[in-house]
Amino acid sequence: ARSTSAAMPRSKRSRFLRASRKPFRCSMFRVIVASFAIATLVIVCFLGFLIHKFPPGVSSSVPAPPGIPSPVSVIESPRLPKLPKSPIIGSSKPKKPHGVELATGNVKEKRWPAQSVILYEKPGCKGEKYEVHNTHVENNCAKCFDVCQKKFSGSGREIQGHWRSLKVVGEGAIVSMWAICKGTWTYPGDEGYISSVQADEGCKDINKEWPPVHLQFHMKDESQISSAKSELEEETQYRKNPIKNTVEILEKISYWKEPDKPIKPATTEYVTFLKDCGGFNNIRMGFEHAILMAWATGRTLVLPPPEGWYLIDFGPIKRGGSYSKGMTDFSEYFDIDHLKRGMPVITAQEFYDREKDRLGLTAEPKSPSGFENRGKSPWKTMLWDKFNGQPWSPNKRVVLWPTIDEYMASSNKNDLLLQGKGKVEFSSDLLAKTVIHFPACHGPNGDQGIYRYLGQIANAVLFSKKTKRNRV
Repeated sequence: ARSTSAAMPRSKRSRFLRASRKPFRCSMFRVIVASFAIATLVIVCFLGFLIHKFPPGVSSSVPAPPGIPSPVSVIESPRLPKLPKSPIIGSSKPKKPHGVELATGNVKEKRWPAQSVILYEKPGCKGEKYEVHNTHVENNCAKCFDVCQKKFSGSGREIQGHWRSLKVVGEGAIVSMWAICKGTWTYPGDEGYISSVQADEGCKDINKEWPPVHLQFHMKDESQISSAKSELEEETQYRKNPIKNTVEILEKISYWKEPDKPIKPATTEYVTFLKDCGGFNNIRMGFEHAILMAWATGRTLVLPPPEGWYLIDFGPIKRGGSYSKGMTDFSEYFDIDHLKRGMPVITAQEFYDREKDRLGLTAEPKSPSGFENRGKSPWKTMLWDKFNGQPWSPNKRVVLWPTIDEYMASSNKNDLLLQGKGKVEFSSDLLAKTVIHFPACHGPNGDQGIYRYLGQIANAVLFSKKTKRNRV
């Protein structure tokens, strides 16, 4: 072939080469066309399969009243579980604020006044807004609204995560806010409640770190509305004629005082404890822990005798005076008289006088002096020898109430709060004892770790029933 082409003239040789390559070029073109056609067919078949397998959902919104723009339709996501078909009822059960009537039953069952909540894009009720009326219905509830998968009508921006304030409008209107979309998806129990906003509160900014995603309308009854109006009138009076007497001002702001409530009488079962060996904040936490233990078991709290407090009476005191060897009592920093109106409380001396014969108390609760404050005293030694102590440090143990089995089987169980902690309980044998002792910093062999009751008391005891937890 090379000799033949070389013998040819140049023009004939070029035509020969072009003719010899033409079949090859046609074959490559056919392969490319065929591949494209096959790929297109595969894509079409795959899309058809997806449409057949996951049909588009139906809008979950309902027609808005005349003159009010309807919310954007929500298409059901194929990745999320489908909700069971059920009648539209007010199935959510928010934590009922004082004087609130829950929106249960069919939407048309009660005639409520016109109410709405307006969501704003920016704090201070500024920027683009989105208004929701109390006639709105979601799949799981009536008189409610989920911001999940909804958008501002103007910009088309998603509401979830992009709204910063709200205003409730309408007579007697209250809107509770939740951290989960209870109207669209099914969640167990009543978890996720954040707070409630009333119509007379005006513009309210939300916590952008934990923004609500579910809103539920509620209704004040007439008595609450009248009470709110009278409170508003009283507030207006104070604005026009402000109180200038300091004693009267102190009485007004001292909301925690309950002078008419009687003092709780002492029982014949007790919780004793020792002051923590650390500074004031540690002493406070240990005191709160002892209060919770006595309240949960219905026992009388016995206060330790006065003694030196670290960084207050001794230790490397940096401010407020020189080194001293004084004594400090719990009543100097805590309102014990007020505490006695909520639970029975007595002093160590009163406990000794009441029970020295029955319990065989051999040491009187005398206050040690000087450096003895930091060590053991006859009173502390006697309490341990007679009643031992509970190694229930909240950092290493969690108390389950009323028992471990009942809490673990309850719907109120929280696995997150149980992680890394040993489970303990007030067993029947422990509750049968006259005295339950918590020897802060004075365990056997000087062991302080599990005998120091530090940390937040909110999770020191976990209750199987919400009513008990809420009372705490």
